Amino acid sequence: MFPSPFRTIPDPIAQAAADELKAFLKEIDLKVGRMFGVLVAEHVPSHSGSTDVKRHHLWAYSGTEPMTTDDERFAPLLHNIRQKLPHFADGEQCVHEMTLELEALRANPKLGELRSALAEKLQVAEADIREIRQTLKANKNQRHQEREPGISDAQEEVFQKESLADKAWLRNARIYWQEQCAWIEAELQDLEEHIDRLEHERRELTVALQKDWFESYTVKNCTGDEASLYELFTNFNGQSPPAGAGECAGPKLIAAAYKEGLTPVAMAEFWWGPLPKKAIRREGKFYPACRGRCEPILNFMLGGLLTEPDPMRQAQVCDEPLRYIRIKQDYAVVHKPHGMLSVPGNIEGESVLTLVQKDYPEATGPIIVHRLDQATSGLMIVTFNERAHHYFQKLFVRRYIRKTYLALLEGELENDEGIIELPLAADPVDRPRQIVDVESGKPSITRWKKLSVENGRTWVHFFPETGRTHQLRVHAAHPQGLNTPIVGDALYGTPSDRLYLHAEKLAFRDMYKEEVQVEVGWGDAQ
Repeated sequence: MFPSPFRTIPDPIAQAAADELKAFLKEIDLKVGRMFGVLVAEHVPSHSGSTDVKRHHLWAYSGTEPMTTDDERFAPLLHNIRQKLPHFADGEQCVHEMTLELEALRANPKLGELRSALAEKLQVAEADIREIRQTLKANKNQRHQEREPGISDAQEEVFQKESLADKAWLRNARIYWQEQCAWIEAELQDLEEHIDRLEHERRELTVALQKDWFESYTVKNCTGDEASLYELFTNFNGQSPPAGAGECAGPKLIAAAYKEGLTPVAMAEFWWGPLPKKAIRREGKFYPACRGRCEPILNFMLGGLLTEPDPMRQAQVCDEPLRYIRIKQDYAVVHKPHGMLSVPGNIEGESVLTLVQKDYPEATGPIIVHRLDQATSGLMIVTFNERAHHYFQKLFVRRYIRKTYLALLEGELENDEGIIELPLAADPVDRPRQIVDVESGKPSITRWKKLSVENGRTWVHFFPETGRTHQLRVHAAHPQGLNTPIVGDALYGTPSDRLYLHAEKLAFRDMYKEEVQVEVGWGDAQ
């Protein structure tokens, strides 16, 4: 049975084959890091009765940029678009020219000058209008004070003329400033509309080229059936393939094996070379095939081959019970064991939500206020009615609930405490992994304190001030964080018997005005 390419730990056969490639790569000075893959494949002679099975080790790397050195063991690109679609190069050139034109338009000094001039005019206009309004208000107050009982008609007529004159003054001032800004706005609008039109045209051309690319990009499975990447992804999730689909090591290896008449036996992928800035990778460490770019492709290519089920799509069984630590009329604090989901996901298995619903069928909910990762154990607050849910949700938003996590890290830390601040975002092509993204990531803040060191590992307390997905796991593992993964972190570190991360303590003031502190230590959680 072929081991699932989405395994966290590859088959030992593939790991041994990967050692050969790693030894080869040690002799090469890679300027850019990337994922590499190895495939162990067999050739079985077709004549009956033969037992002469020969094994082959195929190599591949992700991306289209060629290596600085060639080796026949590296699988080629699956698809040479320029051979299949001669017009594609013209389209690429057109997109490139549009990009250069857009860069020139955005860098045009006139664009900045017009924006600055308009902002300055609007600021002066606003100040002038504000000053006129204040003067008119003072004039009106003055007239009000001078209006006395029995005022003459002539004097009233004077006041009305003054009022009309004041209104005309304000109206004319507005017209004047509108005219002053109009020519700048018109010229600026022409430039910005030109940029918008060009961006729209480039986007449409890029989408059309990508569709052509992925419709012509076909792969085969072991039975010889063929499908395009566009078809595979739209059938899988209703979306077009992401950029880079088909360029990863895994599909290249499977395609190369089929082309040579080989039967895949086991595969492994690992990172080698300089580390990426956003994603968490460690040189030489094995990683599952990325789901965003590879899942529908590999699922199809392995069709007809007896393959191990995808571990992430299998039902999860948690043998430990959900424990109720504190129960009140409106809410409860529960202890979730590691391996249990907080809410139902895309795999079967009990969750905190479904278990609380069974235990408290009269609860109106919403029940879940916050979540813990499936691999994390510890304390959670659940609510039995909307009033309690709204109350605790507000406490979390305002950061009035104090959370303490206990974690065991893979190495020793030099400092005793500190603060980690990193902007986090979901990896668009490899969910549920998170990346550090300065441009579009959400702020995340964690305070930490070292507790003790045991056998080269460090126990720490984490005090998260925000609650982003995988925040503590990324803050521990990322080079800009502690650069020391949590023990057992299959996503960002090395798998073990479990993830050594535990939500140990919650402290808050509940709706009954009671100061609450609940704690379940690591020993009590096992």
